[in-house]
Amino acid sequence: MKIDLYEAIGGGAKISAAVALFHRKVLADPSLAGFFVRADMNGLQAKQAMFLSMLIGGEQRYTGRDIREAHAGSRLQGLTDAHFDTLMGHFRAALEEIGVESTAVAQIMERLETTRDSVLGR
Repeated sequence: MKIDLYEAIGGGAKISAAVALFHRKVLADPSLAGFFVRADMNGLQAKQAMFLSMLIGGEQRYTGRDIREAHAGSRLQGLTDAHFDTLMGHFRAALEEIGVESTAVAQIMERLETTRDSVLGR
């Protein structure tokens, strides 16, 4: 029986915890906080949890805006690969801090990396 990554890490509760911790890290980071000044953080958190769930094999489907469109405003504010790398570092740290096993963290990060070009509008 195949267990998907979503189930292996503990499902929606773990994803919600990771996204919440990630947001605290991002908002505390002066190099990133400015991108979120006008953001509805509760709505953003819900959409990111939904997207991540879908990305790692959960049954939930992402119903938010297209990822390229959703990040257009951030690109206008100067979002770069360096910012993306910093975001990825905060998400990796969040996953590790909530106890996601290192192999699963690596797999999740690989899947998130596939979004880089869309987020950065390439």
